[in-house]
Amino acid sequence: MKMLSLALAAFAAATVASNAQVRVTEYSHKGLFGEYFEVAYLGATGTTQDLTGWKFNDNSGTASTGIALPAVILNPNQTVIVTEISAGLFEQAWYGERGVSAPASLVDYVENNQRNLGKTDEIRIFNAGGTQVDTVSITSALDTEDAPAVLNAARTSFVFASTVAGQFKAGAPAGNGPTGSPGIVAP
Repeated sequence: MKMLSLALAAFAAATVASNAQVRVTEYSHKGLFGEYFEVAYLGATGTTQDLTGWKFNDNSGTASTGIALPAVILNPNQTVIVTEISAGLFEQAWYGERGVSAPASLVDYVENNQRNLGKTDEIRIFNAGGTQVDTVSITSALDTEDAPAVLNAARTSFVFASTVAGQFKAGAPAGNGPTGSPGIVAP
């Protein structure tokens, strides 16, 4: 019995640690190609995170009124994009016009999202048990209109995407779109 209790405790601790590694890693509350945010699994190599039953909401909601994230299993640095436009338009705007494919790390979308974000809103992520595991406060100090914000390398705050290595411009080869890296976790 004691062995079973220890095994269950270890499983619970691993689940909590894993849940803490699901984070919002990029967002734009109002961009040229629609608002979006990226949810990524930042766990250790060799681990995975099942998003079945996970939800998101803004500052006015709870898990019970949240919108489901895709029921997918993420490996470390894999992502899901939540966007207010269709996945096809998002891919065309961010990748197609540059002549590249969506990154392999982009696993799935929540498309045509109508839970709009404002300049002073929040993005809340809830695990399958309804526990809030990440919250990002959007402030007017980091206005992301056509300049997405990404989680910094220390994973402690957000900075403008244009200041982080590996970012690219969306849109035609002339690069007339916003700078970001949706689907790719910034280093």
